[in-house]
Amino acid sequence: MKTDDGDCLIFYAVHFNTDSSLPDLPHFFHLPESRRVTELFRSIEAVRSRGTYLHRWQENLLLQSILLEIHLELHRAAVGSYTELRLRRAISYIHDNPTRHIDVDELLLKSGMGKSAFFQAFRQLTGTSPARYADRVRLEHARDLLLGTDWSVEQVAARCGYEDPFYFSRCFRKEFGLSPRKYRQENPAE
Repeated sequence: MKTDDGDCLIFYAVHFNTDSSLPDLPHFFHLPESRRVTELFRSIEAVRSRGTYLHRWQENLLLQSILLEIHLELHRAAVGSYTELRLRRAISYIHDNPTRHIDVDELLLKSGMGKSAFFQAFRQLTGTSPARYADRVRLEHARDLLLGTDWSVEQVAARCGYEDPFYFSRCFRKEFGLSPRKYRQENPAE
């Protein structure tokens, strides 16, 4: 069923002959959770083979249930991709601002999501928390500045939003296993 630009509704009917074996699900879309649909198709086959009272009506109701399940599954898939799109906006914002500390409220605003849904979806997509992800992006940017410029460690720390160069060094060592100075010595610019 779809709505047109006007006020009318358009209904599409599906018909198949139940005198032969039931067809496989069409392959133009993917149903990751198709067990329920398969069970409904088997139920139609069972009703048809028993030839029970009002079997045509039961078959039609089961077919409507199949169409409902397919629609619900496609809707769930669309909602999931919409959530990912919203998360990608927040992630792009982090990558576009690698020199500053980003507050989680800014990311919530960029994504337009609620706090708990955002945290859950973010962790599922990236494998880490938003704050940890943003810190990693900042530290990777700092690493690139260390290797690509002749700035001091203090200058790099300040440029990446770290007010305390000692705190920056601790965070850098935790992320890369070496202090910023040692990292620069062991990875000279080409």
